[in-house]
Amino acid sequence: MPRLTSIPDQPEEVSATIDVIGNQVRTEILRRLSLEPMTAPELGDSMGVSRFSVLRHLAALEEHGLVRADRPVGERKGVLVHWSTDRERVAALGARWTTYATGG
Repeated sequence: MPRLTSIPDQPEEVSATIDVIGNQVRTEILRRLSLEPMTAPELGDSMGVSRFSVLRHLAALEEHGLVRADRPVGERKGVLVHWSTDRERVAALGARWTTYATGG
């Protein structure tokens, strides 16, 4: 969901984190991929979301380093890619968000 307003004092990383994971589907993708690597079709089937929607969400999550693929970008066409959550990156962004949100 795009930000409706810009908060001048909000760090860009906090804003980006809110934009990318402030979404139920993306949060659920991160949760499921933290339990086991899955392909986009597996994620879509397990969540009742289209494969193309899952791929869009995965692209946004990958852009922010929150998920990893088992193949580099140039080697993905025509093959199933297994995705996993980068737990350390998610934890680091979550900690930064928590520190900001709690005034720490």
